[in-house]
Amino acid sequence: MKTGIILKMKVFFKKPFILIGLVLAVLLAYFLIQVNPKNEGKIGRGDIRSFLSASGKLDAEKKAELSFKATGRVDSVEASEGDQVKKDEVLARLDVEELSLSLGRAQDDLRQAEAELAKIYDEVKGHDTDETYTQKQTRTQAEVKKDKAVKSVESAKKSITDSALYAPFSGVVITQSLEVNEWVSAFSLEPGIVLIDPDTVYFSAEVDEENIQNVKVGQKAVVSFDAYPDRKFDGEVYYIAQSVTQTEGGDVVGVRIKLENFPEKPIIGINGDTEITLEDRKDVLLVPKEAVYKNGGNSFVKTGLGEKKIKLGIFDGVNWEVLEGVEDGEIIRW
Repeated sequence: MKTGIILKMKVFFKKPFILIGLVLAVLLAYFLIQVNPKNEGKIGRGDIRSFLSASGKLDAEKKAELSFKATGRVDSVEASEGDQVKKDEVLARLDVEELSLSLGRAQDDLRQAEAELAKIYDEVKGHDTDETYTQKQTRTQAEVKKDKAVKSVESAKKSITDSALYAPFSGVVITQSLEVNEWVSAFSLEPGIVLIDPDTVYFSAEVDEENIQNVKVGQKAVVSFDAYPDRKFDGEVYYIAQSVTQTEGGDVVGVRIKLENFPEKPIIGINGDTEITLEDRKDVLLVPKEAVYKNGGNSFVKTGLGEKKIKLGIFDGVNWEVLEGVEDGEIIRW
């Protein structure tokens, strides 16, 4: 009877001993890792750059979206995409013959309206004080008809003046969608030709509102585009918007970056990313981010002489700048 009780007690206490053993094993493994780090290196010197990343697209300050202000048939297109044009150069024309016919019809209508009005004036002449209601109504209708005819003539003349698209400045044609013999409307919302001045091309970045205080005019930047995967373009911040823009991703502030080495024929609207340099320091002490650990708000590294408290500077995503606490060439472990 006593023997049975002793066996049951052994089984009952077996599981707690196993659990304690597992805990001790984990603690031991953690201790060994801390005492025997897997990596070892030396504190060294180098250059470091902290930066702010942002997305955006290519744009131009001097950009003209041109469309005909008259309705008609396209007679000729003088420019193609990629062409360099000069200010006031003709880029496209409408068929002036049809517009001239329209002007002729408007002028005929005006002459007829003027003749009808002159006849009515003769009929009511001398009846300034006793003009009947019918006479007044007839005269007023004729005057309105003449006024409309005058406006039609002016509009037809303007259509002829607007029958050509002129380059408002010297630049490069980046879009040309007009075709000879097609009819275009003066009310079209789509531009037929888009012209830019390549000297005014810039990268339009959207910086998160909470980070904009770190961005300053004059900071250097590097821009990359999906359309040019193997190239990077240097630039400089020259404009920061004074208002916030709301987007699906949150509130952003527009930042413009002037590009120094962009191709002669840019593709306006292509997407890209930029890294704006916030701080750039040369020949400073560097330590890998994996070697740094924090405790109680302070930063530490493990050296050949034991744990050392360090003061950190800027961070570039890979390395920390070390301001004090260790020396060049000192062994660190992590």
